[in-house]
Amino acid sequence: MKTAAVIAEFNPFHKGHEYFIKKVRESSGAGCLIAVMSGDFVQRGAPAAFNKYLRTKAALEGGCDMVLELPVRYSVSSAQYFASGAVSIIDSLGAVDELWFGSECGDARLLMSAADVLYDEPDTFKEYLRDSLRQGSTYPYARAKALERFTGTRYGDVLSAPNNILGLEYCIAARRLGSDIRPRTLKRIGPDHASPDAKDGFMSAAAIRELLSAGVDTSSENWLPGYSYDIIKNEKGILCADDLSQILRYKILYESTEDLAGYNCVGPDLAARIKKEENHFSSFTGYASHIKTRNYTYSHICRAFINIILNIRKFEDPVISRPETVRILGASTDNELFGQLKNSSSIVLQSKASLLKGSSAGDDLNAANLYESVRSMKFKTEFVNELSRPFIKI
Repeated sequence: MKTAAVIAEFNPFHKGHEYFIKKVRESSGAGCLIAVMSGDFVQRGAPAAFNKYLRTKAALEGGCDMVLELPVRYSVSSAQYFASGAVSIIDSLGAVDELWFGSECGDARLLMSAADVLYDEPDTFKEYLRDSLRQGSTYPYARAKALERFTGTRYGDVLSAPNNILGLEYCIAARRLGSDIRPRTLKRIGPDHASPDAKDGFMSAAAIRELLSAGVDTSSENWLPGYSYDIIKNEKGILCADDLSQILRYKILYESTEDLAGYNCVGPDLAARIKKEENHFSSFTGYASHIKTRNYTYSHICRAFINIILNIRKFEDPVISRPETVRILGASTDNELFGQLKNSSSIVLQSKASLLKGSSAGDDLNAANLYESVRSMKFKTEFVNELSRPFIKI
């Protein structure tokens, strides 16, 4: 049985995601579709708008057969480490034929050719890269210009688009793993990644989160599929980064520069800057804006803050490490995936949080319970411990 996989956040699951899943089904001809999804914290450095169980249910209703949780240490890391973690899980399943992702260019061959160069890093390419960096270029721009010089293909526009960049990292990760999984891409339609405007009947996840945060009923414009709206309609609101402000403020005040430097995504220079400017703290997002620099982007700093809050220390090289066990958040009950994965997977799949093992399991449990604590206090609802959460079936 042919199996395809996608890597996603579904934050929240909207019409664009529904369209993408449908097109992957049609284009791949796969009998089963697996999603590796970020849990309660996402790659831009923020809590997910809704918890992972609500988003899992929407993904299953929207056409996925199984949803696996991307451990939080990967989900709140750089694009390189995010991709490495997700692709390593998919490769370890031993049953996936194709990895599908959306991109602005819609050209998997172009991204794979770039991935080959960036993985091998020939001496000439490295010299071109050093030349660009010596001229004061940022690393992403310098890398694109070096690729252009080395290959004779224009990459500047390609590697300035967020989904192309992430797709490229998926290709590099697959190349590094020596995986037989074939990367495939669909050209994105609708508005740009962070556009506030609708286009072609779609709205970006960022714009939808803004509407939800403002209390706008998204069902009126139908930006969410009906089943996705029904799943979240009784929620009292969404979580955002500033809901974590007091926790972050405490951590920054309490910890030394040396302590902060030991967290994932931080390091000595950024830790020193975080401490140096601590008297200017106003909020999570306000402080991220205050201390961002040319070398430390706003998104990078937000990811660093989440790692600090969640006590995620630097860990074994995330480019080559793989989780020991992976959580199955949910699955449809009328497919053959369980039997197939039982025979093929080189990692252990568990549906219960209490059975997860390995160094990342504690991080995932703590992250989920902290997310639930903040949510329950903000909206005056009952706290639900992660260990009691049921496996989602449809």
